[in-house]
Amino acid sequence: TLATRPDLGLNLLQACDQCQLTEDDLKLIAYQVACGVDYLNRRQIAHCDIAARNVLVNARFVMKICDFG
Repeated sequence: TLATRPDLGLNLLQACDQCQLTEDDLKLIAYQVACGVDYLNRRQIAHCDIAARNVLVNARFVMKICDFG
């Protein structure tokens, strides 16, 4: 997956444009966001606007949910 290949030097948008994202990459992204939502739910925090624009991605393709305001 892209997360294990730091030599590419691509960001998520570039990887998507160049069709470098595999099905496993997409599953990993979805899994990370689902884990984040589960974490919030277990702490009784309602986000109310889970969308791609509210998910940050770091250089190692770790997803973080943002925009709680």
